[in-house]
Amino acid sequence: MAKCGNCDYPLICRECGVKFTFINEQVYEAFYDRNTPVICPNCQQILTCKYCGYKYDASIYEYHSNQ
Repeated sequence: MAKCGNCDYPLICRECGVKFTFINEQVYEAFYDRNTPVICPNCQQILTCKYCGYKYDASIYEYHSNQ
């Protein structure tokens, strides 16, 4: 299981509650590139950390709150 790059908690999708795992090499590369949005493989939404609200939508300089 992956950890959130922002808060270091286990990365669980806020939208569907599923633990994020790397399903293939493309997802792995996008996750660490941070210039490419990461889509949750389960719900097909932009991956957002359940704990801190960080969105993996390639806007690395913008913090997303828990709203």
